[in-house]
This record gives sequence, C-alpha cells and structure tokens, in this order.
Amino acid sequence: VWVALNRSGQIETHPGSRQASQDDHGNTLAPTDFDGWLTNITSFSPDAVRSFREKLTPDIRDNLLPDDLDDSSFLIKANLASGRRLYATGVLLFGEQPEALLPHSYVQCFEIADITRSAPQTQKEFYGPLIRQIEGAMAFIESRIDKVEIREPGDLAARFDFQYPMVCLREMLA
Repeated sequence: VWVALNRSGQIETHPGSRQASQDDHGNTLAPTDFDGWLTNITSFSPDAVRSFREKLTPDIRDNLLPDDLDDSSFLIKANLASGRRLYATGVLLFGEQPEALLPHSYVQCFEIADITRSAPQTQKEFYGPLIRQIEGAMAFIESRIDKVEIREPGDLAARFDFQYPMVCLREMLA
C-alpha cells in the first residue's frame, strides 16, 4: 500500500501488487491461498505480539485469547501458527522482516509538494510487522496535515483536532 498526501491536502491510497507469491521452495501460491500458507518461518517479534494483544477487545481477551497464554500458544490458538511455524498472516503481523517472504509487504508514504506529480516529494517506506508499518504511516501523515490544538477549561492536556478524521485514515491504512 502506498499513501500520497499533497500540499493541497488530498490523500490517495493505492494497494500494492496483487501478484502471486512464492514460498521458500519456489512454489507459486495464488493470493487466494494466503490464509492457508504455512511457512517455514518460526521467529516473530514479541513486541508486535504484545502490541497486538493489547489492542484486542476485552471479550476476545477474556473468552478466546486470554492474557495467560504465552506468545507461542497465543499464535497457535489464534490460527496464526501451527507448531512453531507461522502462517503467512502470522509472518505479516508479527515477523521482524515480513518483506523477506512477502516482498510487497511494506507501506510507502509520499508528500507531494504540489498537485503535479513532477514536483519534489518526500518519501518514506515502513517495513517490519504490520502494526509498525501502520503506526509509522500514521505518524508520517499526522506530522504533515493541519491540526488545531484545543484546550478545554480545567483540562491540563490539550487535544488536537486534525484536518482529517484520524480513525478513518487508520482504517484506510489497515
């Protein structure tokens, strides 16, 4: 996925390549086989797993994927791993370098100086676990869009009102 933000405040997103991927043995896997693709990858980022688990809704945390599961048991119970091997979805969510298995699994963000694409632009690419990519892209966008600081009487902390609804932007990225 790549996201472009131009100086006139327009945002564009474009999906990445929809080409078939290959597994470690050179077998071609169509994108429709992605969920069932059991890889040979066994390593994952405990920080990415922790961050993901913290964002689960309370009903899922209480009933389906309780906090007392260790990371490996969590991945198996969530159908993201089998034994010690990660499914491709698990690699994308929690692998330190998912782009090694899925070359197009990164986010590109662009800031275009004006409405012509030939104008100078700032570009940043985000790699790693999916949550790190989304958070990096959100920080890139937040630092480049208009925002107004709002201070409520009696509140010590200010809040920001952004040019675009940040929840919508996050959903667009995710």
